[in-house]
Amino acid sequence: VTGFLIGLIFDPTSSWFALFIACLVASVGKHFVGTGRRKHIFNPAALGIVVASLMFGRPVAWWAGAWGNLPPLIVVTGMIPVLHRLRRLWMPATFLVFYFFTNLLFAPLADALRLTLDSTAIFFALIMVPEPLTSTSLGMWRYGWGLVVGVLVLGVSVLFFPVSDPLLVSLLAANAIGFFFVRNRPIKLLSDIV
Repeated sequence: VTGFLIGLIFDPTSSWFALFIACLVASVGKHFVGTGRRKHIFNPAALGIVVASLMFGRPVAWWAGAWGNLPPLIVVTGMIPVLHRLRRLWMPATFLVFYFFTNLLFAPLADALRLTLDSTAIFFALIMVPEPLTSTSLGMWRYGWGLVVGVLVLGVSVLFFPVSDPLLVSLLAANAIGFFFVRNRPIKLLSDIV
């Protein structure tokens, strides 16, 4: 699945070596960066794509969504029932609502709606944001995870960080926050003390 996602997102004109490195980094991130089996910190596909993109100076293309309306339709009809059963539908929903209002700050209503319903945003929201092993779904985080990712996307975009892709970089930052402060909990939260 990770290799499939990398193939759908990474620049398809890249060399086979760049794609190999993206897959290798994703595999290393999945199996060796974490605290045990199935406890990896970062979304493996996002990690592999961002690292390979920076190493080889290749853009993140999200090329699978360039085929028109068919890919988002397939993703929406396929993922909504799955996310509903997993009780993770709130994650993409809160991300897309926040993403819409963020776009509305910088663009007219029609453009904000078009950007929010773009195949890249839909693909990212429905597949990358709620990834079961790296997203945080404990308690109220189930409802706020998409919002956290959205706030980080806004921060990266407004501050104009020179990153390969604000969506994926923000997701990796959210994965780190979720792992260290919620999933792994080395730090006592105020709610635990009170």
